[in-house]
Amino acid sequence: MSTLPEVISEAKDKFIAIVQENPDIRVKWQTESMFAMQQVTKNKYITEAAQSSPASLRNAVINVASIGLSLNPATAYAYLVPRDGVICLDVSYRGLIKVATDTGSIMWAKADVVYAQDTFVYHGPASTPTHEADPFSKDRGEVVGVYCIAKTCDGDYLIETMSEEELQDIKSKSKSCLLYT
Repeated sequence: MSTLPEVISEAKDKFIAIVQENPDIRVKWQTESMFAMQQVTKNKYITEAAQSSPASLRNAVINVASIGLSLNPATAYAYLVPRDGVICLDVSYRGLIKVATDTGSIMWAKADVVYAQDTFVYHGPASTPTHEADPFSKDRGEVVGVYCIAKTCDGDYLIETMSEEELQDIKSKSKSCLLYT
């Protein structure tokens, strides 16, 4: 049975080949293999999944090169996540925004949380909402929802909202969240 560092090392040749084939991808093997090792040893759930399914770990590390998003915890673009006994590469909302801005699909995007004490007025899916809040307040109330606003390269805005109830419904169905609760 291979050790986790050995399993990660098995991805090296394919990882490097993918990066060399695509000059727009800027992830580096040395750095990403270190981040992968940090992630798979941070708790028993991910370590056990990685040990029970080494092929899934190897493939997830190769996928880092394929999408070009770093596992660097400081950027929070992507994570190795245990799900159904295997390791999956999950892209965060920050990673999705990076892909969308890097490809020129949007100019920028911002996600934000709306609390009960905030004033939030939704003006439809193509108009910027009004969101007034005191970011320094220690008690803005309970979370009531979230929204994301993106500006397209044509200058249009795209807005998506989600209530706290919708968030909790999604969270309750997430297999990775169940492991950590």
